[in-house]
Amino acid sequence: MSVYEDITNQKFNRLTVIRRLIEKDIYGRKLWFCKCDCGKFISTTISLLHKGKVKSCGCLNKELQQKFKEKATKHNLRYNPCYGVWADMIQRCTNPKNGNYYKYGARGITVCDEWLTSFENF
Repeated sequence: MSVYEDITNQKFNRLTVIRRLIEKDIYGRKLWFCKCDCGKFISTTISLLHKGKVKSCGCLNKELQQKFKEKATKHNLRYNPCYGVWADMIQRCTNPKNGNYYKYGARGITVCDEWLTSFENF
């Protein structure tokens, strides 16, 4: 029997680890059952938690998108030609559901905090 790190009850960003699952992912890695601060549950691997690749159930990304949308609409920045470039860059680097995420975010490419939080800084 292999020894594994027990991360039960540890918190990673918005996720609290509940227990280890019997199931494994398609690569044979152990899965952990986690509860997000918003109340939803997800399963993920320990490596994704440690590397910070999974920070929430997806609610964090939705909140960031809403925040960007509100700010861009408020200041009429949405109509700036560079806004689409900036918004697409954020999606490629932060949203695992984006078609190009595997080329950017999955490879560890990130956006600096200054650009991530403000289109004006971009």
